[in-house]
Amino acid sequence: MACITGEYPTPLAQKIADDMKNKFLNGYEEKGRIYETEENEE
Repeated sequence: MACITGEYPTPLAQKIADDMKNKFLNGYEEKGRIYETEENEE
C-alpha cells in the first residue's frame, strides 16, 4: 500500500521515500536504475 498511500511501515523506508521524493521535486532526474547501468553489463 505504501506506493499508493506514501506511508511506509518502517522509519527507514519512510526516510528513503521522503528523501527521494524531495530530490525529484527539486529537479533530480534519474539516470538509470541499478540494473540498467553500464557497471552491471557483462
